[in-house]
This record gives sequence, C-alpha cells and structure tokens, in this order.
Amino acid sequence: MPNKEDNLHKKKEIGNDAVKIIWNDGGKPYEMNTIPSEFNLVNFIIEPHTQMPKAVYQGGWPWHANSFFKVLIQTHSSVPIVTPIGDFKIVSAEHLPRLIRHYALLATHFCRSWVDTGRDQPPTEPLVTNWQQRLYWINKTDKLFASNPDTDVDSYYVPS
Repeated sequence: MPNKEDNLHKKKEIGNDAVKIIWNDGGKPYEMNTIPSEFNLVNFIIEPHTQMPKAVYQGGWPWHANSFFKVLIQTHSSVPIVTPIGDFKIVSAEHLPRLIRHYALLATHFCRSWVDTGRDQPPTEPLVTNWQQRLYWINKTDKLFASNPDTDVDSYYVPS
C-alpha cells in the first residue's frame, strides 16, 4: 500500500509494534521506512524464493508444500544484530512458520528489553519479565482482598 494521504489511516496502528512480519511478493525490495514509526526496530520480510503465477496462490494450502521462501531481516541503525539470519535465509515452507515465530519472539523480547532499559543508555526502568509482572498482579490482588474482607470474590469472576 503506497504512502498516500488517503491511506495513512489504514496504517495508523500497524507502526506501533517494534517487530513486524511482512510478506513481500511485489518484486521490489521492502524499504524500512515504508511504515514510519519511532517503534520501527526490526522487520522480518518473507518473500517467495521464485516468482509463482497468481493462480498458484489462490489454490489453497498445499500450493507451497514444496516451496522455498527468502527470509530477510531489517533492523534500525541503532539496534545491534538480533538473530543469526544474516543477510537472508532460504527456508522451506515446512519450517517457515516455526523459524519466523521463534525469531520474532526473540526479537520482540530483545526490543522490549532494548527500549525499557534505555537503548544502551542509563536504564529508564528495570526489565520486568512476564513472571514478575504476573506475580506483581497476584500480590496486588491479594492486598486488595485482604484490605477489604467484605469484598465479594464472585463479583470479580467473569466466566469465559
């Protein structure tokens, strides 16, 4: 989608992620500043390794069973190397989801650490893991109910 004034509202929320996974079958290199954002730290770009006819894409899931994809990583100039992808990797369709998920999770955790701890500057706030955050909210809930014993616990239960 080109960067035109009438299309910017469609991209407003896309740029808020530090790690983006981008499918590029346009034949042109993807530019890092296509989606401008201060959070634009890491882009994983997936491209078909060979050009395939459009009819192949519309055929459903098995169309790429024996296909290979080119995976590139772009990082902001201030971010060090995050994954061992290097310039690019050629990956089979069978292993593509696992590889992208694994590297995207690593990059997301790194970017969160990078931003929260000051981007190699003096830390702005300490890094909090998921388990530490969960423990914080459990303790906070315990204090809430301990300070007000008349609280009806069932009123806080929301069935799924």
